[in-house]
Amino acid sequence: TGTNKILLAPGSSVSVYGGINTTDSTNLTFVSSDKTYTHSQTEVERFTQIDLIGVSDQILQGFVIRDSSYGLKLMNCERVNLVNSTMDGKYQSIALSNSPDISIFNCVLSKSTDLSLGALYAEFSDNLRVERSVFLHNQIGITLIWGQQGLVKNNYFSHNLINDVYCGTNATTTVENNTFQNSNTSITNYAGVLVANYNDIAAETGIHSYYLHASFTAKHNNLDCSDYGIISKGRFQTANLLEMDSTQNYWFTTQSSTIREKIYDHYNEDPNDPIYYVYVTVVKYQPFAMNRIQNAGIFN
Repeated sequence: TGTNKILLAPGSSVSVYGGINTTDSTNLTFVSSDKTYTHSQTEVERFTQIDLIGVSDQILQGFVIRDSSYGLKLMNCERVNLVNSTMDGKYQSIALSNSPDISIFNCVLSKSTDLSLGALYAEFSDNLRVERSVFLHNQIGITLIWGQQGLVKNNYFSHNLINDVYCGTNATTTVENNTFQNSNTSITNYAGVLVANYNDIAAETGIHSYYLHASFTAKHNNLDCSDYGIISKGRFQTANLLEMDSTQNYWFTTQSSTIREKIYDHYNEDPNDPIYYVYVTVVKYQPFAMNRIQNAGIFN
């Protein structure tokens, strides 16, 4: 029942022996595996670059941007949905500026070589949603700065060389139910407020939070990290230590001392550092999970 698709090798044919029983509500479609299709099975539109200024209440779906330096650019737009599209801009695939309420669903962004902004770059763009998308073989997957209530959920990240998700200055971002594979640093929080829950992380460093007023909550994550699972170097002008709630994570060990070695926070700082007194964040990691978090990472 439902809609069913069978992918075939390019140039091949299919023979059906026996019978196929379908109901009135069933669609069965055979399509070539070397093509990209929208849900209507029509071939996608191909572009080298798209610039949108002042556009609102639009749905952009089913296109490919290739051989482009900057891909898709949105400025002063709002309530735009980008769906079922593929982009591999040389420097950036998508750039958003002053564009609130943008949603990106079921897209693939790859091969970005930009060393500071990433495949998807968003500034001053509140309520950005990125869901069910793939980011692979980029220098940086996503960069969000000066944006409130960003949501990065149910995405797959792999082989992004510098960062998968970079939450920059004054960004408030929720990163949840994502899968990170073969990462250098999966999630970076620079002077922002981060919530990172239910992620499945395999990286050198899982979560790196640092600089002025950088705070975070990170719970129910699988942290399979060769270097540090969590680095917390937030700077605050206060005499009290500030706990960053990182409880109920699975560290691929149940030895508290081994877990502590995977954490960098106030207790690792050099007391002789002239600004030692501002490094007041500590990672609260107990209680921790005794088994892998089964509902962490991408789903359906």
